[in-house]
Amino acid sequence: GKPRAHFDSFHFAFISMFQVLSMENWQVVLYDTNRGQNPIMASIFLIIWIFLGNFVFLNLFLAILLDSFLIEEDEDDEKKKKEEEEKKKKEEEEQQKKAQGKVM
Repeated sequence: GKPRAHFDSFHFAFISMFQVLSMENWQVVLYDTNRGQNPIMASIFLIIWIFLGNFVFLNLFLAILLDSFLIEEDEDDEKKKKEEEEKKKKEEEEQQKKAQGKVM
């Protein structure tokens, strides 16, 4: 019969490619594709698919990770700015009180 991971329809081809990309039992797909007419090209295709797919997933993961760090830095910068503004307001109020006390 047909192997579970085959390329006869879009649905099964998509699932097979996802299986290879996720590295979950991808050797079975490799062995099944090697039983076809051009096993060398099938092996090269699957290996290239693994490298490129994992490269994309790695970059996606790193982009999400870096974005979360940038958001945290922005929040920290906003907190520091608010604290500095509050300190400046307090200093100005103290200076105004001192100036009012000297005038009286």
